[in-house]
Amino acid sequence: MSNDRGSKKWIGSTMMIPEHVKMLREIFAEMEFRKKPIIDEQQKEEINMKLQCAIHNDLTIEVVFFANHDVTVVKAKISEINLEQKTLYLKHPTTNKLTFDAILEVTIL
Repeated sequence: MSNDRGSKKWIGSTMMIPEHVKMLREIFAEMEFRKKPIIDEQQKEEINMKLQCAIHNDLTIEVVFFANHDVTVVKAKISEINLEQKTLYLKHPTTNKLTFDAILEVTIL
């Protein structure tokens, strides 16, 4: 009667080659990715009106935008709106440039 249960248990539960570990990490990371919400034309028009009002009156806004598979919120003032490049420039230390496509919501504070 042979007793090699300890050997089988050790091999089955803790032996993983680095390629498998890397692959599992990538799969778990992809599972956490969010998809960008779709906004309709009416929401886009409302965002545009709020941005125009904020820049003309030098108001602070809260912008909800989609970047790096996640939704982020920043509060800042607008420094410039470039319609040709479809870009919004903010007076914010970390987020100073946003594309119109990334913007999900704008609130005037």
